[in-house]
Amino acid sequence: MIESIILQNKSLNFVIENERNHDANIFTVITGKNGVGKSRLLSIIASHFLNKEDEGRFVRNRKEHNEKQSYELNYTSPPKKVIAVATSAFDKFPVPRRREIINEYSYLGLRGLPSFDLSAEYISKITFKLISAVRNRELDMSRIGNVLNYLGYYDEIEISFISRYSEKRIKEIAGSGNVYAAFEQRFLREMIPFASINKSLFINEDGNIIKEAVDYAFDAMSKHTKKRQGIAGTIIINKDGANLVSEEAFLDDEFMFLLEAGIISTRNVHLRKNNSKKTFSMKNASSGEQCILMSLLGIASQITDNCLICIDEPEVCLHPEWQEKYISILMDTFKDYKHCHFIIATHSPQITSKLNPTNCFILSLHDERTHSSAEVINRSIDFQLATLFRAPGFKNEYLTRELVNFLAELATEKSINTKKLIEIEKITNLKPLINDADPVKKLITLAEKAIREAKS
Repeated sequence: MIESIILQNKSLNFVIENERNHDANIFTVITGKNGVGKSRLLSIIASHFLNKEDEGRFVRNRKEHNEKQSYELNYTSPPKKVIAVATSAFDKFPVPRRREIINEYSYLGLRGLPSFDLSAEYISKITFKLISAVRNRELDMSRIGNVLNYLGYYDEIEISFISRYSEKRIKEIAGSGNVYAAFEQRFLREMIPFASINKSLFINEDGNIIKEAVDYAFDAMSKHTKKRQGIAGTIIINKDGANLVSEEAFLDDEFMFLLEAGIISTRNVHLRKNNSKKTFSMKNASSGEQCILMSLLGIASQITDNCLICIDEPEVCLHPEWQEKYISILMDTFKDYKHCHFIIATHSPQITSKLNPTNCFILSLHDERTHSSAEVINRSIDFQLATLFRAPGFKNEYLTRELVNFLAELATEKSINTKKLIEIEKITNLKPLINDADPVKKLITLAEKAIREAKS
């Protein structure tokens, strides 16, 4: 889908054309040190496909990157939808304003969340998108089942909710004489920072109350009356869809508004491990497991054929073992979709080493080269660190082994194999990156001397 970009007089290719299968999904992994522009590049690509008339629907001007640097993006066809995924608060993706529904763009990240507890709010955000997709019949529930099954869970999600209002509070507001002032005091001032009420739904950019939103919320709370604050019901999501189990609430547009506003909020998410009757609380999951599950469910709730999925540093919060699992799960879970392009910015050699051998490419921003995944998959982490990430570290075992073998061959062979010589010269180019106290640097010096003598 995305073929190449010309940026700052540099031509960067996202695929190797003669190695690309046009009928299958494409995975491009972008590598490079901090500060080389991986996140900016993802942002430029994601922003490119948004309509100009949507400019005011984002938290900040999405033309920001485009105005600072011109570029030329080449692609086979525009994606049906762009999905931007991040689990760090420092991504550079465009962030839609609250209540803005942009059909061709979905942001699954942390920025813009109204809480000090970003983990809980991220889970709430993903569950809201998941429930919305199920209600609108935009989601094949078998896809969600596949994600859960792959991760070792039964294909059912149980989401419990709490309400931040009661019948008593509604009557207090109604009898206050000024519903708008009372609503602002009760929900937008008193509860902060203990509750994550989405103030942007009720207060405009000038700081004034949006009366229509307050009226709608008040009517919704009256309809979904709770005798007391607390549990507001449980939604069960399975192959039959989404069903709200509650004696006092209904899964309708009003409930969804209260959920998005934070007046009703996600209390917990429960799953059940395969071959087990016990439920598993997401609150008790590790940050890595939460990260994988929520990001995959988020993508599953939004993806269709012909999508562009931009993922910024998915390894954040993940143990190296989970980094390997993440890319494998990502490729396997969404393999039935057609013509999707996943572009992933990463620092993780575990991710590059576990790519599939076909239709996967690695774009190195260091040397501006695009590598076929077949060159690097299932190679050691030390190999990945030295060749792709140019961060060999101390006593890199791959470099040590290659240099020792080369020097041993020189002692017994009369001539140097050309292919081997090219490989060793690539290694010697890493010399400035290696600590003076590292024995590998001494081996490189010996190899350089041996090459000079052999050529003379």
